[in-house]
Amino acid sequence: MTRMMINRCLISSIFLLIFVFLLSFSPHVHSQTPDPALIPLLTQAIYRRLSNLSTVFEEEIGDNLGFCIKDVQREWNETFDFSSNTDFLAACLGKTQDLTQRICTAAEVKFYFGSFFESGSTNNKLKLNKNCNLTSWNPGCEPGWACSVAPSEQVDLKNSQDMPTRTRECQTCCEGFFCPRGITCMIPCPLGAHCPLAKLNRITGVCDPYSYQLPPGQPNHTCGGADIWSDIRSSREFFCSAGSYCPTTTQEVPCSSGHYCRTGSTSEKKCFRLSSCDPNSASQNIHAYGIMLLAALSTLLIIFYTCSDQVLSTRERRQAKTRAAAVRSVRETAQARERWKTAKDAAKKHAIGLQTQLSRKFSRKLSQKKPDDTLLPPMHPGASNASQQSSGASKTNKKEPSNLTRVMFALEEDLDSSEAFSVETGDKNTQKKAPKGKQINTHSQIFKYAYSQLEKEKALQLQNKNLTFSGVIAMATDEEIRTRPMIEVSFKDLTLTLKGKNKHLLRCVTGKIMPGRVSAVMGPSGAGKTTLLNALAGKATGCAITGSILINGKNESIHSYRKIIGFVPQDDIVHGNLTVEENLWFSARCRLSSIMPKADKVLVLERVIESLGLQAVRDSLVGTVEKRGISGGQRKRVNVGLEMVMEPSLLILDEPTSGLDSSSSQLLLRALRWEALEGVNICMVVHQPSYSLFKMFDDLILLAKGGLTVYHGSVKKVEEYFVGLGISVPDRVNPPDHFIDILEGIVKPTASSDVSSNQLPVRWMLHNGYPIPPDMQQIAAAIASSSSNPVVLADIAVDGAEERSFAGELWQDVRSNVVLKRHYIQHNFLKSKDLSSRDTPGIFQQYKYFLGRVVKQRLREARIQVVDYLILLLAGACLGTLAKVSEETFGLQGYTYTIIAVSLLCKIAALRSFSLDKLIYGRESSSGMSSLAYFLSKDTIDHFNTIIKPVVYLSMFYFFNNPRSSFTANYVVLLCLVYCVTGIAYIFAILLEPGPAQLWSVLLPVVFTLIATQRDGKIVKAFANVCYSKWALEAFVISNAESYSLFKMFDDLILLAKGGLTVYHGSVKKVEEYFVGLGISVPDRVNPPDHFIDILEGIVKPTASSDVSSNQLPVRWMLHNGYPIPPDMQQIAAAIASSSSNPVVLADIAVDGAEERSFAGELWQDVRSNVVLKRHYIQHNFLKSKDLSSRDTPGIFQQYKYFLGRVVKQRLREARIQVVDYLILLLAGACLGTLAKVSEETFGLQGYTYTIIAVSLLCKIAALRSFSLDKLIYGRESSSGMSSLAYFLSKDTIDHFNTIIKPVVYLSMFYFFNNPRSSFTANYVVLLCLVYCVTGIAYIFAILLEPGPAQLWSVLLPVVFTLIATQRDGKIVKAFANVCYSKWALEAFVISNAERYSGVWLITRCGFLLQYGYNVHNFGFCVSILVLFGVSSRVIAFLCMVTFKKR
Repeated sequence: MTRMMINRCLISSIFLLIFVFLLSFSPHVHSQTPDPALIPLLTQAIYRRLSNLSTVFEEEIGDNLGFCIKDVQREWNETFDFSSNTDFLAACLGKTQDLTQRICTAAEVKFYFGSFFESGSTNNKLKLNKNCNLTSWNPGCEPGWACSVAPSEQVDLKNSQDMPTRTRECQTCCEGFFCPRGITCMIPCPLGAHCPLAKLNRITGVCDPYSYQLPPGQPNHTCGGADIWSDIRSSREFFCSAGSYCPTTTQEVPCSSGHYCRTGSTSEKKCFRLSSCDPNSASQNIHAYGIMLLAALSTLLIIFYTCSDQVLSTRERRQAKTRAAAVRSVRETAQARERWKTAKDAAKKHAIGLQTQLSRKFSRKLSQKKPDDTLLPPMHPGASNASQQSSGASKTNKKEPSNLTRVMFALEEDLDSSEAFSVETGDKNTQKKAPKGKQINTHSQIFKYAYSQLEKEKALQLQNKNLTFSGVIAMATDEEIRTRPMIEVSFKDLTLTLKGKNKHLLRCVTGKIMPGRVSAVMGPSGAGKTTLLNALAGKATGCAITGSILINGKNESIHSYRKIIGFVPQDDIVHGNLTVEENLWFSARCRLSSIMPKADKVLVLERVIESLGLQAVRDSLVGTVEKRGISGGQRKRVNVGLEMVMEPSLLILDEPTSGLDSSSSQLLLRALRWEALEGVNICMVVHQPSYSLFKMFDDLILLAKGGLTVYHGSVKKVEEYFVGLGISVPDRVNPPDHFIDILEGIVKPTASSDVSSNQLPVRWMLHNGYPIPPDMQQIAAAIASSSSNPVVLADIAVDGAEERSFAGELWQDVRSNVVLKRHYIQHNFLKSKDLSSRDTPGIFQQYKYFLGRVVKQRLREARIQVVDYLILLLAGACLGTLAKVSEETFGLQGYTYTIIAVSLLCKIAALRSFSLDKLIYGRESSSGMSSLAYFLSKDTIDHFNTIIKPVVYLSMFYFFNNPRSSFTANYVVLLCLVYCVTGIAYIFAILLEPGPAQLWSVLLPVVFTLIATQRDGKIVKAFANVCYSKWALEAFVISNAESYSLFKMFDDLILLAKGGLTVYHGSVKKVEEYFVGLGISVPDRVNPPDHFIDILEGIVKPTASSDVSSNQLPVRWMLHNGYPIPPDMQQIAAAIASSSSNPVVLADIAVDGAEERSFAGELWQDVRSNVVLKRHYIQHNFLKSKDLSSRDTPGIFQQYKYFLGRVVKQRLREARIQVVDYLILLLAGACLGTLAKVSEETFGLQGYTYTIIAVSLLCKIAALRSFSLDKLIYGRESSSGMSSLAYFLSKDTIDHFNTIIKPVVYLSMFYFFNNPRSSFTANYVVLLCLVYCVTGIAYIFAILLEPGPAQLWSVLLPVVFTLIATQRDGKIVKAFANVCYSKWALEAFVISNAERYSGVWLITRCGFLLQYGYNVHNFGFCVSILVLFGVSSRVIAFLCMVTFKKR
């Protein structure tokens, strides 16, 4: 708000409160010479009226002042309750003898404050009135003087219409009142003011402590009382000064040691322990608490930083032990079973042989009997001894079988027992095939069940190793192998055309992929292989599709089956901060049937891990580019496993073998072939498979360039088909390589063949009788009429290749982009009927799974979280120390910087939630997972930061800044602020790329906070209402302003009990100390007078440790002061004297911390080993060795040239990012130039301050990209011998382009919207040096830190440095400001602008520059310092790069 608006608020508040107060004087006290004995009675009468008047006007005050007054009664008591000390009234009555005739009526008060507002300023010049005008200007019209009315005139203080004639007996204003210039009456000073009589300063001619002068030509006129009450900026002398307290409005007492007194205090407040409060302290120094909290929180964070992975790793180790035990148990059981079967087979063979011998001896009939299935066949009673012995041995075994033997008997007789297994894991019969008997709940039971099934499946695989699906179709009906729901995909005349450009990606493709078969899609680059898979999977966007795709012979959408369709993308889209098992297990839980028991889901998981050969790395993190994890081949297999664990019926894979070696590719394909045995339809794109791998496929789809089919059929018949065309595969040449080389034109068909590569698609159409497109009829005719000589035909030009103008091409591109975007959005909202017959987990169950996954990810990212918290701690400490609470603005400055800093840090951190997982979300949402569950899980976990980060920041800021508002109030506002900016960061993270999202997150808080602090212009105010900064700032200021209690502005307190007995009479500052001595303490956040009155009323009982009752308090006060005790109270006094129960105050006992020596030892060992490793690492980087390679590689200058060329190409390909940077700079310049208008008083200081912050933030964030993204590349290149200096200088050279251009871009908006007096050139020079400086600092952050912390530090530093640069108090702060680049940039800006103010501005300019310590001769020095900072930071960055990042 403007000063005028502040005055309006003050005037409205003061007018009503003063009016209520003056009504208390309405009794007609007209005595000319009041009896001194009556003065106390008159004071008591005034007090009794005052105590009830607030209720009379409570409704009116609430209606008019509700925006600034919550509790009318409390505010009244804290502002105008003089009952504790009415000495100033008594003194004034004794001095004037007609007090009520001199006090302003309602009309005069209204005239004074109305004129005060209308003047639009804070001086005391009022409009003319009946008492003070051009013809009548008596001494009472002068400031500090007042007059009385005629004896015959009755004064009605309630009269708000007519002003009485008040011109008689003018004299100085009484102490405790103020008398404005232009009216002739007195107004009481509020509590917390200091209104003594003024004294003439002979040197200056001013009435001290006020600022008015004596009227000229009136030698008998003396200095009077106070003259004006306004806001603190214009009437600071009216307030009780900081470092002192005013028990009454006429007395000012210096604050004693151990206490502090803020501006406007009525009592001194005791300082906390460990805080330092010297005499005359305005606030207590509680930095010690902040330092202790900083040390404690830092220690906790370091411990958490070091041990964050222990929870998950311990859990993983326990599960691994359980799994290993289950594997051992299952394998022992399987081995025992094999031994039992071997023994049984041997016994059977022996029995059969023995039976044959006996049959030859005894009878033909016996020899014709078939052997029984039991262990030994029934024998004749006259059998031989051998037979008896064998039978006896069998009986012996049956009498005493071992436990393992009993288990194997059970396995042989009942395969569905608890120790047996069943392979079936289907959706419908899952529960039927689950193990019978005891329930499977524990990890051990689940793993035993899963691995027993796996062992059975391995045996089955060995029996049917070489069978295909067609060979085991009968086996598929057996309960040992379950076939999944079948999906057959057929497509006819399938054509895909890119919308807006009419370019064919796929043409006239006809064929079928069938269940139980593995199909390979091959072809040269540009043949449309991936496009075909996307079309079959329903993922083709931006294309016009013609032809038909049938699912199981029906025209149905493929999206109806998406729950049982797996799509493996070409990129390895997996969570790098999860382990292999966690990635697979999450996919299984979310995408398998919800009714499938957990044991069966574990079985599916273990089967996939086993088949893909991932057992050795199942507990290893997948890893990212920056943080190494599993190998590339293993990562590719995890990518495939994510789809295999959901048991798909159709599995589509885009280049799953790319980047894999031959053995890994065969392992993957064997796993897929076993999937095909269960009826899975598998189709994949493959690049140049080996011959052995090629033979493992069932079908082949071979495409030519342009998306035309060359062959589609069995792999076994492909060579036969091409031989029929006269194309044979040479010896020792891989068939698919040969066919692709022909389609690429690298290899020509044999001379005996009359076929050319462009005829092959047409020949396939003719071979199958497919219709020929019109543009290929000529080729078809040539084929039909061809002789034995090959016909070479030129490519047919496509119609419509019209030569367009540049504008036409541009319009065509824009139009096609719009069409593509619209089609993409429509595709995202496509709805289809679910025909997959699988009930996957619902939203709530998926939310639970997502929540568990995000918790694990956050725990593994705990170090990043710790860094966030440490930076917040540092920001809180810096801002709390530097942005001291201003009594005038209720801490506005500190809260402004708090909003900017917290918004920046929390937004940058919140971007990580969604910006890094966009590809993974796209993959999961397309497979049918819930988007709502995904979003809510991320947001739920982020609520932890939303709750904790305000505590972390305030733990420093609150104790270093020491505002009057409560910690709770600050926490609530900061909690809501963090919640708000986190949501805004979500929008940026989802809609924008990481770079622009970071820039917008940096720019928005600065601009919004600047708008929130503006007070001019309706448009700006309206726009401020939609800026979160405005509401946060208002909440902060209100919470702090409410804490400026007017009760504390009283000097003395008279506390009376019922019956008019005194309970306390003395200084307000000592009242709590007195009651504490009686054992009565005031609870936290309770108003002391309310608590004491509640005790006297009997509503609240004294504490249990106190032996005081409420009726004893008056007697204790008498005994305390040695007053005589009335006879009727002698008994109470005797009881008090004989009381022995004294309250005991116990000192706090410090609890010795039980030192955890083992942990401390381990921690020290870790720290020591890390230091040794780091030292060895640095030594290794500077290791010099003799060059024996005998190769002269290019020198530094030549490499610099090569690096420069590469960086130029990279920057040109990143031109869109650069354009976004410039657009944001333009917007920032326009906003700041419009909002931060040049103040003539400060020479544009505010606008330049925000300019330094905004430009530093935007340029630093952009400069981070130069080095933060290429650390691994630099490590690889530097280790190979490339020059680090050439690498660094090439990056920096190209960044100089931005250094030169960005100031022009920003100033092109800021200069013309802001219109400073300084020249464009001067502003450009300063901004050029500033950008050069901050770019070098950004290099250091980019090289030393990870991207997240680097961004946070780049955000924090400009705010803190600029805040330091604007401070003017304290030698340490000034010294530190000299190493802050913001100080020199701000000085250069202000100097360049102030130089243009001349003439009448000379004194103003000199005063301002003196105040800030600036010198107009230092412009060149300031920009030189900025350049020096830029050069130094680049040198440091280069040294850090070669020291820490070289590999």
